[in-house]
Amino acid sequence: MLSDVEQRVCREIESRRAVLLSDLHLHVGLPTGGGAGNSAALDESRERLCERLVRLGAVRENIAGVPRPDWLYSPSNDVEVSPPPTSICRRTGATRAGVLIAGHLDTVHDPRGPFRELLTASDGKTATGPGCVDMKGGLVIAVAALEALAAAGAESVGCAGNWSVLLNSDEETGSFHSEPAIRAEAAS
Repeated sequence: MLSDVEQRVCREIESRRAVLLSDLHLHVGLPTGGGAGNSAALDESRERLCERLVRLGAVRENIAGVPRPDWLYSPSNDVEVSPPPTSICRRTGATRAGVLIAGHLDTVHDPRGPFRELLTASDGKTATGPGCVDMKGGLVIAVAALEALAAAGAESVGCAGNWSVLLNSDEETGSFHSEPAIRAEAAS
């Protein structure tokens, strides 16, 4: 049997069904694959998610990416670009222990290829698209879950703890630019 708070959270999530799908369409439609040429879409996705987390009471920190190791990119792709930043949104002050939610904004899919938008099955239960599950869908769900907890009043009855959401943009190349930030946040 679900508690009152758990029932309120479930109702909040159910009421957000259309918004969740719209948000997934938006993020999957941002071309964050294909290497260095995707920084504008990565920045847009990062900004949209961080703005929502800040509205939930998080404090945002942007950490500059560590420069790439010389061997990271092949000579044919050896275009020097600024290392992508890592954003961490932290909500502290609760008496309960914290949780770290970490996810990447980048995908491996070429934004010029045929696999570049969210497609949903006619039954509305199945969707495909670049990052639909890994990891854009996961980030959409994580932020929506934190929003639902807040809207359902979970904090007011002690059901919510501290949390950090870490967003990196270099997972598909091994997280070399963001590794120090990930390790530091996981250790805190």
